[in-house]
Amino acid sequence: MEVEKAGCTPITIDLGIVKVKEDLTDKVLDEISIQLQKYGLGLINTFKSIIVEKIKTIVIRYIHSADILPQKIDWYNIISSQLSQKYSSNQISRLFPIVEGVTLEHFIIIQKTRRAEELIFQNEFTLTEISKKLGYANLPHLSGQFKKVTGFTPTQYKAQRVERARKTSRSKKAPPSFKPI
Repeated sequence: MEVEKAGCTPITIDLGIVKVKEDLTDKVLDEISIQLQKYGLGLINTFKSIIVEKIKTIVIRYIHSADILPQKIDWYNIISSQLSQKYSSNQISRLFPIVEGVTLEHFIIIQKTRRAEELIFQNEFTLTEISKKLGYANLPHLSGQFKKVTGFTPTQYKAQRVERARKTSRSKKAPPSFKPI
């Protein structure tokens, strides 16, 4: 295990969380981080980072599991109620950009855009229905935020997906036909 290779003694190991006996220096943390990167993993070594990861999970789960998002959502109340320790909206709004590099509000817009992309790809709803499902007051509001994140309006994105699907279906060879003897 990479932690042991760095000279640390694991006390407990549970689903990606390792508690060690020693106090970890920055040098040891850097060494472990480099080793984990070889496996496509990262090191979350601060309490702040752990809290932000939990916040991100709450937001993503909420956006991707709701049938219809309300237009007005008290994200801070939702987040605080699902964390084991209560945090004020000020604490969350200050902490999130320090760790993540974007505001919580921008992260939410990005996640709503990702959900819109999925719904457009599924092709089960009109763009107006998608905007309502995601809690937007109207399609232009969704379109503006969607374009800021993706560079395309939802209509352009949908047209691009349709064109790719056509090209893919044209490029596939038709299966040989069999004639009875």
